[in-house]
Amino acid sequence: MPTKRSNRLALALYFLLVIFLAAMVGLYVFSIMPIKGDKFAVFLISLLFAALILPVVSSIKFFDLIELHKDIRIMRLETEKQLKEIKAAQMQVLNAYGKQKAMLEKELKR
Repeated sequence: MPTKRSNRLALALYFLLVIFLAAMVGLYVFSIMPIKGDKFAVFLISLLFAALILPVVSSIKFFDLIELHKDIRIMRLETEKQLKEIKAAQMQVLNAYGKQKAMLEKELKR
């Protein structure tokens, strides 16, 4: 379990990283620091985005996502089983209807 001191240090380092990346983007955008190449801008913006996403990623509970995936798979299997049962019932009804129709046609031919 992380201590309060390590949490404060991590938070300070995180904000320092975000401020540094924002400053680099600002320097690049306003041409204060001339840099040739658009790939550097994409790299800076992607780093800034990744740094801003870090707190969100750390709050995601991956085990809950795995459980959710298992639940979805189980529900899909149950749904497929129910669909098979419904199709079987429909076939029984159609077979019964076909037999009744054949019997009525025989009686009408008499």
